[in-house]
Amino acid sequence: MRTDINVYLERIKLMDVKPNYSELARRFNCDRRTIKNHFENSMKERKPQNKGSKLNDYKEIINEKVDLGANGVSIFKFIQKRGYTGKYTILREYIKNYKGEKK
Repeated sequence: MRTDINVYLERIKLMDVKPNYSELARRFNCDRRTIKNHFENSMKERKPQNKGSKLNDYKEIINEKVDLGANGVSIFKFIQKRGYTGKYTILREYIKNYKGEKK
């Protein structure tokens, strides 16, 4: 997105005025629909996404296994049998962070 357009549209939005898209398009040398899209998208507020990890249901099991000294592959196969649908990389990163917190 073009910052010059966004900065100008922020000023207009603060004045609570609807912009003339055609005039602004000529000023910024772009299509009027571009100006309109920038203006309408700046009006929308983004909602944060609260996604849960695929590991959330298995973290206690993983922590116990890591504390017992099991390696990542054996833990992965163990939780896969119990319904884990994620990939090994996610598990590996979690184990790495968990071991780092313990130190």
